[in-house]
Amino acid sequence: MTLDASKGEILFRRLTDPVPTTWELPHWQAEYHEHFEGPGVPLGLAWITERPDHDDEGQPMEPALAGPHLDYIEVLDGWRRLGIGKALLLACMRRWPDLRLSGPATGEGELLLKSIERESAS
Repeated sequence: MTLDASKGEILFRRLTDPVPTTWELPHWQAEYHEHFEGPGVPLGLAWITERPDHDDEGQPMEPALAGPHLDYIEVLDGWRRLGIGKALLLACMRRWPDLRLSGPATGEGELLLKSIERESAS
């Protein structure tokens, strides 16, 4: 299967009501969509948490703890290794230049981060 992930559409959704009562921080979902006769759902998702710059007492947070954090990217089985995760990551990095990344949870995630690092270095 071939797919030009650069031609997909990425939508950013701020998740508001209704959300689980345990959520204290704002969350975003970035969705990758293709316009074809596909499964009718996003082919990939990125989950972003916005952490405040100050704690409840108004004290500044450590810079590494504040701001937007990419918690994970997930691509549907059968659609992996086609550039969807990379398209999501790059779109999130453009939207949030100070985006903090979690470490990779899978081998594919590790390859994705290495790919981004190589492109940044060149």
